[in-house]
Amino acid sequence: MDSKLPIGVVGLGHIGGSIAFSIQEHREVLAFDPDEGTMQSAKRRGIEIVARPEELLGKCGTILFAPPNPALIEAVSNLLAARSKSAQESPLLVVDVASTKTKTIASVSGVVATHRGVTHLSLHPMAGREGSGFDSSDPEVLFRSSWAEIPTAIRAEPRTSLELFEIFSRCMDFEMIPLSAAVHDKAVAVVSHLPHVLAEALGVTLSGLTEVSVARLLAAGSFGSATRVAKGAPERVSELCWPNRAILAAELDNFIEVLARASGSLKEPSPEKFFRFVQQGSSAIAELQDRAEPRTESAVCEADSFWEAIDPIRDSGTLLSDFKFAGDSVSFVSRIG
Repeated sequence: MDSKLPIGVVGLGHIGGSIAFSIQEHREVLAFDPDEGTMQSAKRRGIEIVARPEELLGKCGTILFAPPNPALIEAVSNLLAARSKSAQESPLLVVDVASTKTKTIASVSGVVATHRGVTHLSLHPMAGREGSGFDSSDPEVLFRSSWAEIPTAIRAEPRTSLELFEIFSRCMDFEMIPLSAAVHDKAVAVVSHLPHVLAEALGVTLSGLTEVSVARLLAAGSFGSATRVAKGAPERVSELCWPNRAILAAELDNFIEVLARASGSLKEPSPEKFFRFVQQGSSAIAELQDRAEPRTESAVCEADSFWEAIDPIRDSGTLLSDFKFAGDSVSFVSRIG
């Protein structure tokens, strides 16, 4: 990635807009969104926009795609087709930030493979809050966020990726988690997609109560926390969860079995079984939150050998941060545990 070239962003929703805001203080950003209203809002808030995505070609060595999941492949395909038509030959890094990876990586890499000089980096920022669309974007959303990195078939040059990671480290205290697509999709089904389904289910349950008007008045902190993610646009929630539907359905079935245990314990004449159920859940959450102090180590490797250096620790739960170039080497911090 030429350090003088702007970074392109296609899709200025909650995540795409937040990324654009985060990096524009460290690198020029050029952005496009198919919605004219979003484009005008972005322009008013200081993001430099282009009228057509093709205008990013030749100006940007890296283009980050953050449209809704169903529009991702078409957005990449159309831009690369325009690149071929214009006979562009300069190297281009395509970055997707999709929330489900197995099928996404196969589809994007299939498109990228037919275009010379184009490589593919797949990331997933584990960040966000209630709300959707550009108006909900905020650089604070990404501050100290963890980003999954998944290997692709047409892998990005390590130096190009590392230059992007260095920018992210400076602007948002970026942490990268190297994962395989299968492990990523299984994990996010439970920690991201399942909570969305549960929040929506609580809303459906509340709406079916005869005493719904009273329940709404009594709903306080626990209900608000449990349903926070249901405040986004329904189409965005559907687009988030649907690509991972097979794994999500299996995890939802597992969760239904857990709920059946809870229901059975409440039908007992004494509270012992229910207490043990609550105790098990509380202990599990406490264990997640009170993990041992992670082991932190500084590391240095040749930039061109970065992927070979980190592939052996993929799926180990190691976080990498504080990326810095020094000549032909890159230094970073690894956090284990």
